[in-house]
Amino acid sequence: MARRRFHKRIYETNVDLTPMLDIVFIMLIFFVATATFLNEHGLDLTQPSSDDSVAICDCGPTINVYLFEDGSASVNGIKTNIRNILSRIHAINADQPGSSVILGADKAAKHGNVVFVKVQLDAALINVTLKIRTQ
Repeated sequence: MARRRFHKRIYETNVDLTPMLDIVFIMLIFFVATATFLNEHGLDLTQPSSDDSVAICDCGPTINVYLFEDGSASVNGIKTNIRNILSRIHAINADQPGSSVILGADKAAKHGNVVFVKVQLDAALINVTLKIRTQ
């Protein structure tokens, strides 16, 4: 009998990454194409002129909103909570249509309160002029 030779076979395994790369690029293109990009708007923080005798708006009566450093507010001199400012402005606007709003804030007032009130008034489509007291 002839002796059989057993050859040790060496198996090489290779992983083909081409299909995985194709899928990754297709997913990347899909996510970039379907992503929604935010359109962020900033606040208009331009101050009126420093001369207080100059009228800010000659468009009729004005509503003065002032934010204090302790978190309270006043609308035309009447103390209120900052969450009630919008309803007070609507009530005054019902009596005096076409009123413009001057939003004033103490220098030490919290920025979050100023931004909260400004965003509320902007959302209600109320024309607002911002004035920060610097003294």
